[in-house]
Amino acid sequence: MNETDNLSAAKTAGLGFYLENINERNIKNAAAFIKRYEKMAMGLSSQFVEALTLLKKGRVISARRIMGNLYMVRQNEEIFGLFALSTGGPLFHCFPSLWQACNFGAGTSAPDNEDFYENAGFSDEKYFLPLKKLLQPLFVQNQVYGMIGEARSTAMFAAIFGRKPSCQRTYFFMEQLNSSDENSFLDKKLQNAVQFCPCAPKDKEKLYLLQQGYEIEEVLPPGSEHDPESCLKNLEIALKKQQVFAIYIAGAAVAKTGTNAQGFNHCQIGGVYTLPLYRRNNYAWQLISAICRKTAASGKSTSLFVKNINVPAIELYKKLGFTKIGEYQIIYIK
Repeated sequence: MNETDNLSAAKTAGLGFYLENINERNIKNAAAFIKRYEKMAMGLSSQFVEALTLLKKGRVISARRIMGNLYMVRQNEEIFGLFALSTGGPLFHCFPSLWQACNFGAGTSAPDNEDFYENAGFSDEKYFLPLKKLLQPLFVQNQVYGMIGEARSTAMFAAIFGRKPSCQRTYFFMEQLNSSDENSFLDKKLQNAVQFCPCAPKDKEKLYLLQQGYEIEEVLPPGSEHDPESCLKNLEIALKKQQVFAIYIAGAAVAKTGTNAQGFNHCQIGGVYTLPLYRRNNYAWQLISAICRKTAASGKSTSLFVKNINVPAIELYKKLGFTKIGEYQIIYIK
């Protein structure tokens, strides 16, 4: 969509909404906006961090590749929201004004009603129809397959796209507000057998079974097949860009975790997984504690999201000082 199309769409949409691509001229202004809200939009914020880091290093072409997927929605010259969108990829978004404006009554999940996705929903919502006129063509053009972010606004973007979700998952978003002083790490009789260490790209083959288990249990929507090649590729990227820790027993990796997004002031934990045979040994506790200590040492806070039905994990995070601060949703589109 070019600038003329954007302005035309804005006039049609009303409320003064219009689109801008992120570029060298406006990225600092956009970054200042997302810094205020990044803990609820870490997947998006981390892309701004990466682009700005590349620009600072003079790697303009690489930075432009990232900025090419970043967009700003303005309302009467003020930033209304930001999002990242790549062809065939998910929508990451940060629209704080929608977090309170979107209200489904009981619960925050996107409705299962087919009619809802045929303009019945949000008919009285002042933002819905203008944003739909502005954004739906872009969503369709880029073949969006999912939305990721704060629960209520994610559901609204699914409605804007206009197609019923094939799968939707709701999570609690938690932030570590109090560090735990409890030293409940490994059972003493296991300490000599356990090796705890940071990971690097060279470790991807050793960590593959953990990543495979994590993706199958936590990531892939129902009916999707695990792709080993894609799994290894995603793992290699994470090992290059993120902080990843693992626990080894007799040379075999049995548990791992790491960051999956690093923002300006926050880091987000993801990929927490222990092989079934080795669960209930406090391995996740030790791994998450290590990430939190490393993050705190860098002057940043730590957050994560966890399935709202995963009671054991929620209880673990509470013991580690995490508190629920919101709801998060991932929606897959048919």
